[in-house]
Amino acid sequence: MKKYFLIIIALAGLPWLFWPFSQAAAMPLGTLLYRTSSDGKMYGYSDFELLKINNGILSDLYTGHVGIYVGQENGVDYVVEALANGVVKTPAKDFVDLRNGEKLIGARLPIKATPTERATAVILAKTIAESAPAYDFDFHTQKGPGSGQWICSGLAEKVYESADAANPYDLSALQYDPGKYGVDITPDGFDNDHVVNAEGDVLALSKEFSKIAPRVQMLLPATEAFGFNAGFEHAGQRYFFLPFTQFSQPSLKSVSPDIVLASDFKDEEVRGKQPTLGLVFKWSLVNNPLSSARLLAKKISNHFFPAPAIAINQPAAPSPASSLAATSINTSTPLDWEKLFPNPQEKIISALRSGVEAVKKKKTATSTSSRYSNEPELDRVIDGDTIVLKDGRRVRYLDINTPEIASASRKTTECRGLEAKALNEQILSSGKLILVPDSLAKKDVYSRWLFYVYVLKKDGTVIFVNQALVESGLADPDFCPANKPSCPEAGDEVRRQIIEEAGTRSQAARAGFLADCAAAKVAAKEVAKEEKKASSTPIVKE
Repeated sequence: MKKYFLIIIALAGLPWLFWPFSQAAAMPLGTLLYRTSSDGKMYGYSDFELLKINNGILSDLYTGHVGIYVGQENGVDYVVEALANGVVKTPAKDFVDLRNGEKLIGARLPIKATPTERATAVILAKTIAESAPAYDFDFHTQKGPGSGQWICSGLAEKVYESADAANPYDLSALQYDPGKYGVDITPDGFDNDHVVNAEGDVLALSKEFSKIAPRVQMLLPATEAFGFNAGFEHAGQRYFFLPFTQFSQPSLKSVSPDIVLASDFKDEEVRGKQPTLGLVFKWSLVNNPLSSARLLAKKISNHFFPAPAIAINQPAAPSPASSLAATSINTSTPLDWEKLFPNPQEKIISALRSGVEAVKKKKTATSTSSRYSNEPELDRVIDGDTIVLKDGRRVRYLDINTPEIASASRKTTECRGLEAKALNEQILSSGKLILVPDSLAKKDVYSRWLFYVYVLKKDGTVIFVNQALVESGLADPDFCPANKPSCPEAGDEVRRQIIEEAGTRSQAARAGFLADCAAAKVAAKEVAKEEKKASSTPIVKE
């Protein structure tokens, strides 16, 4: 009897024996899922077209999309995402709309996120969805915390930035202090340098926000002389946190999605309908800081709600919108439209003309001052860590060093120098070159520009070239010390750590190369010794 009891216990334990392994193989909770917009298009992934404009009318945005896998409920897999109908929890099978031509481009997981932090991020995402906040159609905030302040990439970023929250069911725990982020996927900041298309749009790879240029050729949204003006306003420019920027971060690793993420459905029935007309007028009129509509609204507001005098060192009076009950409305004086806008038609035409000219001048100035950062093109590869661009700049890769190659200033080629050059050429030829500057190190003592180098392949894969060369064993991590003028120290700690870790992983390969080089050096000395001996031996004539 005891024997049969032990057998039953053993059989009962078999599922538990295999359970951890099956769980380990599954897609982890907190996985970030990325897809294109309609027709398989995504800014930065498929091409560099962000807005589709037909006959002067904005018809589509190709921003792409990201959602957070939050696990199963009653046997159904779910994703939390920010859609037109707000932040919602939707069945994972509806993440990609096959009818709309969307494509899944990958699944990513923060490398440094612990299982506890991933679980916290998932709870935060579900808690936000339960509060049902609206989508940020103005793109003014993009990262919460309130209703009407969320977009998809901002949601994914924020739940991980808050992943060390003590109570993820309390949304006041959302973290907005960069010094206290739990898991920082994408470094904070604004990129207005790395222009990737003729319109002047930027694709940020080392900061969250990409500058998006105004479109003066659009009729809807009405250009108001300065064009498309949705976005986070910073220093007079408009910025978007694009999903592909987050997708390409070296802080993420790829995972294999093993659940159903695509189906055929009617987009509006699942995701809600975008308020297109209202949206475009918001973007073009209300949100334009230099809009004539905004100026008009401000003047009318000032007429009906004259601002009270504010004493120095006294708190400002509340805004008219928040204190209607306590404010007497000035209705005794009729609104003088001529005084507000004498000859309105002439003013609007004048504004349009001056605005277009201002944009043209700005574009000309931008194309001149930032010509170096506008789609850099490779001219030739010097060696494993140095290239020359078609605009004449010599570029040295930051934080790595490869063997030297014979040149006008060097007589010999170091061991494995040709292999490093060949690998560099191979990687650079596989896609579009993208140069990411450091915040501190700009040029070295030889006037070479210093960059972290990326390649964007046609399939959407992003290669961090500095890391790949170190990973191969053909390059060494090489970090400049502080306070050494001849060797500028880089300030990017994230990429430094990535290169350091790649160096640790490639120690065996580098050791093998060093051993081969040492053996080759000994062999070369022996050959030289034999040749010298042969040349010194007198020739005996027969």
